[in-house]
Amino acid sequence: MTKKRYAPTNGGQPAPVHEFEFVFLRDRTEEPHEFKARPMFGWKETTGAISLMGVAEGKTEHGELRHALGYLENILRRSMVDDDGTPAKWTATVVDGHFDDPNGDHTPVELLPLYEAFDAGSSRRRWVHLMADDDDVTVEQAQLMELFTDLMAVAANRPTERSEASSP
Repeated sequence: MTKKRYAPTNGGQPAPVHEFEFVFLRDRTEEPHEFKARPMFGWKETTGAISLMGVAEGKTEHGELRHALGYLENILRRSMVDDDGTPAKWTATVVDGHFDDPNGDHTPVELLPLYEAFDAGSSRRRWVHLMADDDDVTVEQAQLMELFTDLMAVAANRPTERSEASSP
């Protein structure tokens, strides 16, 4: 009997960082933002992709659509890089005019706005702010699906479109 071994195809290295621009709408005005994501999908996310593709093709009921979009946003949020700025879950605790910055350094409170500014945030922190905390911002379902598809392709290390030779 032969034993087959299944292991990461990339030697256990994390997926490459995918840099992209995502355009949000604020009061019908386009607001582009730059992000970085590192797709690391687990089994749950991969199997959920089948459901999401059904949503994209309109093969689901309305309740499934709402569930699938929430699921999709969760995958995208967790894929956003969290070390390219102030981390998403970081909060400052001020004691005696100082706080511990994201690097653990004891920093004067006068510098706190530099760490809490929107532009200083990591990709994940800014994504969470725009998607969850900002009621004036909207995105289209198709944009989320396109980003998810691109991240799946990055994770699989393959192109998202068929070559002309393999197209029907």
